[in-house]
Amino acid sequence: MEWRVEYLEDYHVVELFMSGLLTGPDLMASVSDRMALGKQKGVTNFIINAKDLTAQRSAVTDVLKLPTQKYVDEKMGRDTKLAVLAPTDPDYTWLGEFYETVCVNRGWQAQICRDHDSAIHWLLNT
Repeated sequence: MEWRVEYLEDYHVVELFMSGLLTGPDLMASVSDRMALGKQKGVTNFIINAKDLTAQRSAVTDVLKLPTQKYVDEKMGRDTKLAVLAPTDPDYTWLGEFYETVCVNRGWQAQICRDHDSAIHWLLNT
């Protein structure tokens, strides 16, 4: 899996871009990078851009660790908002839906958004 993080200064948002085949170690490292840039910039609004991500069904255990363990370990505040751009390949849309569900069920603010503009709108207006 490849990833990069960017600070969107105009919106005070950090965006994590992920592509390729999801792996547990890369997922955890990408989240650490996202959180580090967020802490550096004082950001609590994030876009998880997973439009080009693929995964095997076994990835659910890694995704589940995010809201149950990783976010707690990283001391991510409950005021954090996570706008999700789910994989566009119909074979992998379940990944974004699963992530949103496990986050919301554990008290995190997460929302699947249809495109970048709606993600920005949700982050800044809700």
